Amino acid sequence: MKGNNPPTAFEELTPNIFVVHDIRVTPFLRGEGELMGNRFTLTSWRRDGLFARIRQRGLSVASLDDQIADLPRLPHAPSLGDSHWHPSTAHERWSMYDPAQRMLVPLERTPRNTQSGVMIPLGAVVRRRHGRGIPEWFGCHALNGYHLDLVPLDEDTALLYALAQAAPVAPALRWERIDTFAHLAVPHLPRPHMNLLGRLARFDQLRQTWATEITHLTFLSQFLHRVGIALTPTVPPTRLSRKG
Repeated sequence: MKGNNPPTAFEELTPNIFVVHDIRVTPFLRGEGELMGNRFTLTSWRRDGLFARIRQRGLSVASLDDQIADLPRLPHAPSLGDSHWHPSTAHERWSMYDPAQRMLVPLERTPRNTQSGVMIPLGAVVRRRHGRGIPEWFGCHALNGYHLDLVPLDEDTALLYALAQAAPVAPALRWERIDTFAHLAVPHLPRPHMNLLGRLARFDQLRQTWATEITHLTFLSQFLHRVGIALTPTVPPTRLSRKG
């Protein structure tokens, strides 16, 4: 443990498991759970009250709720419009993010005269890959009212725009209960979101799903809501988070 007043004194690593970065937090933890080294497991129902008492002492808490709230918000994204032809070489592979499926789908080649190209809708988020090279992402806009203009985007920004387009049209994600865990297939998300997802759930290689304890599912529901994704069946609002 460190006593040099780091920016975050008490950080939630996974649901109800914390790392103590500042030893001044330890007096507040008595009677609230189990402390081993700098790892603390919360077992009481006084989650919100514990955070409030620590913060009143002037110490910083980074709960999972806080980490979710700090994630980038979805931007305003345009709806898909008419498709326009764009030239493409034989070495290029184009894909478009399909909002209804929350996934990339390949764009088929469409010849025009002696050239090869692809049809791209206005407003679409697209990815171009040259052979096995690093993929490039673009947002597609109208130039001078009718020409297609491809605006370069970094992958994280492109995915945020894509998720914003998907939010009003894609279906809710269905989760399945297996023993005490909830399993669901989560679409690819920007890196900050994927990093936090690793704290909220674990990836099941066999089922190719993300799994979390049923009692912690509300964290995952809150997290997905941040990127415009709802869960079905509806997640009951129960977790170790009562005030006290």
